[in-house]
Amino acid sequence: MDLIPFKKEKHQQIWDDYVASHPMGCVYHLSAWLNIIKETYGLQDQYFLIYESGELKGILPFFKMNTLSQNSYYISLPFTAYSGPLLSSETDIAHIYDRLRWKNHPIIVRELMKETDQNADVVAMIIDLPEQHETLWNALNKYTRKYVRKCEKEGYTFHREGDFFNDFIKIYQANLKRLGTPAHPALFFKKILAHLPDNAKLWAIKDGEKIIGTQLALMYKDHFYNYTGFVLPEYNNKRAGMLMAWETIKATIEMDYKKLDYGRSTPDTGPYNFKLQWEAKPNALNYTQLKNGKITKLAIPQPGIASKLWSRSPNFLTNTLGPMLRKYVP
Repeated sequence: MDLIPFKKEKHQQIWDDYVASHPMGCVYHLSAWLNIIKETYGLQDQYFLIYESGELKGILPFFKMNTLSQNSYYISLPFTAYSGPLLSSETDIAHIYDRLRWKNHPIIVRELMKETDQNADVVAMIIDLPEQHETLWNALNKYTRKYVRKCEKEGYTFHREGDFFNDFIKIYQANLKRLGTPAHPALFFKKILAHLPDNAKLWAIKDGEKIIGTQLALMYKDHFYNYTGFVLPEYNNKRAGMLMAWETIKATIEMDYKKLDYGRSTPDTGPYNFKLQWEAKPNALNYTQLKNGKITKLAIPQPGIASKLWSRSPNFLTNTLGPMLRKYVP
């Protein structure tokens, strides 16, 4: 078995063709993410192609990261809901890790499992899209439909074309602060749009001419990914996000996508329940850490005192320090 370090000029097409052909290959496996993350944060990439007898048997997309206390670890993949190694069925991942000699550092893997699982600690909420949006509309509960109609009566409108980037950043920063989480720098999203020009789009909703909500959408194979999206905090009580959600679903069906991935959630939380109302089903995410030969399950950290303090800090502080801290929050 040969582990070949990834070189863009030599391996990019080979890597992306393998992702396209693998049944579990997703948008986060594409080689573009190496450039997005490296050019934004300067992290050390650990991307390898696995060959056996001259045949490509898998790919390993990893980055080496540090904690705030400068303890290092390897992760596949930071800043995404899931990724993980892509392997042919007969490939032994434990043997591969031994070959990499990472034993002195934790190895964190975030993988999407094939099956739905109501009892998983971390899930990806995925909608199986019908051929007609009316089919899904009729399956929604009456309260969900009521709030969508209320947004329409308020005159809110959905837009798929336009220059929304600056508003996207402002709305994103305001909501990340509200949630008590450091925000990515604008550069991160510029790199996503630059390196995934055919797979990434910004959409928006407006109240008149005012942009009140934005969404970064990713598209690959038959999947549509809601990478991140928010409305202005003052429009949360007006349920403006309901219109964004419904119009997004309609658009993905019109564009002939088969699945809409709403991203990861922890069961029985507000975001999880919001996604359930759109007929999203929980697909298990396997978050594991290999350390000192032992594998343990990982959960999404829940907000604590630090998050509350962050949400109450002045904007100039969170907007300045957020991007510096975010490289430590995978």
